[in-house]
Amino acid sequence: MNQYTAFGLKISSEITLPPLPSSAFDAPDICIRQGPIDNPTFAIPTIGKFLVAGIEEIIFEPMPAASHKDIIPFILGSCLGILLQRRGNLVLHGNAITAGNQCVIFIGPSGAGKSTLAGGFLRQGYSILSDDLCVITPEHQVLPGYPQIKLWRDSAQMLGYDCSGLEPVFQRQDKFAIPIADNFTGSAKPLKQIYVLAPFEQTPFSSLKSLIDNTYRLTFIESSEERAKHLLQCQSILTNIPLKSLSHRAPLDDVNFYKALVLN
Repeated sequence: MNQYTAFGLKISSEITLPPLPSSAFDAPDICIRQGPIDNPTFAIPTIGKFLVAGIEEIIFEPMPAASHKDIIPFILGSCLGILLQRRGNLVLHGNAITAGNQCVIFIGPSGAGKSTLAGGFLRQGYSILSDDLCVITPEHQVLPGYPQIKLWRDSAQMLGYDCSGLEPVFQRQDKFAIPIADNFTGSAKPLKQIYVLAPFEQTPFSSLKSLIDNTYRLTFIESSEERAKHLLQCQSILTNIPLKSLSHRAPLDDVNFYKALVLN
């Protein structure tokens, strides 16, 4: 079995998961394995079936033509997101940037500019704590993901990456998975604030709706008990963490712009 760490978890996997940092331990927190699945948590046509069993196991059953390369994005995305939510965390879809001993999260709808903003932070020398899945514990700590960030072609080229040598994100030929070992923070950080990359009214209802709308894989929070728990998680964030709107695009080389976002 291959051994890794991500999001504060010790992960044992039957298949190699290249983006994750290797580790060594006696007992895993979660196990990832291949096996037959009768009642999947979700299924992807032409790719396979996936089952998140409780809070300790992820099982996948690939379609005959699917490779492990096709399977991995769903294991590290939807499957881990569901499992981390079940473990009592709030999982948002966005980027977490390290700011000293704290971190700042940026969320927003697809196309709002999250990737470009993250690229700008990298260009300014900041570190990424997590990309895509921002996992917030009940104590408002943000767990470290793994040293990779997904950037659109223009953002990647802005940072000087040769896209011809990068791995495209599944079914997105103009978005690439980029290793960032030198700009990655590997320890949990307290959450300082959250920015929403969209205009919204600063009212309790609008703020709550922003967190709900940007919850990772919200459709998998199905039972009334899980929904009530998720609502309490969002309310806890709004009670303790500032939520601000950032409705204009980031200037790529404005040092003061990025500094203001992490210091305010």
